[in-house]
Amino acid sequence: MSVSNWFVVKVKPHKERVALINLRRQDFKTLAPRMPTTPKSKIRNKEEPLFPGYIFVQVNLEIQSLTSVNSTIGVQYVVNFNNRPSPVLTEIIETIVKQTDKSGFFYSREKLLPGTNVRVLGGPLDGFIGIVAKLDKNERSTVLLNIMNGNIKTNLHNKNIIKIE
Repeated sequence: MSVSNWFVVKVKPHKERVALINLRRQDFKTLAPRMPTTPKSKIRNKEEPLFPGYIFVQVNLEIQSLTSVNSTIGVQYVVNFNNRPSPVLTEIIETIVKQTDKSGFFYSREKLLPGTNVRVLGGPLDGFIGIVAKLDKNERSTVLLNIMNGNIKTNLHNKNIIKIE
């Protein structure tokens, strides 16, 4: 039975995609969750890495080498502790995977409660601030959005809102 471990890999600045492509070409399984963001301009993407500058790579040490990971285009190094590569706990990876959708977007599963301040992510209401009025069982929330000095009630999927302070 082969044992695969997940490792944290530091990538070169803004080279997450390059590293991912090249690692996948070598048959490494990778994890690089992204999160939707509100862009400062319409030119930028509406996403950014959840862990900027870092990705996770699964390595079967019986048939794959960490040296191959380190020498991959876009990779700086496998993160070490006490001069040794340290695998990430499986529970951590499982938690991240459970909160990542099929397209690679990470959504916090923080408990939303009525009265929670939230920001809308994506769609025509992208960037608007509101307050959760009520929750339903279908992962949707009724949100009161502060638009033009008035509260407008709207129903949004919980993955399209994020808790703010």
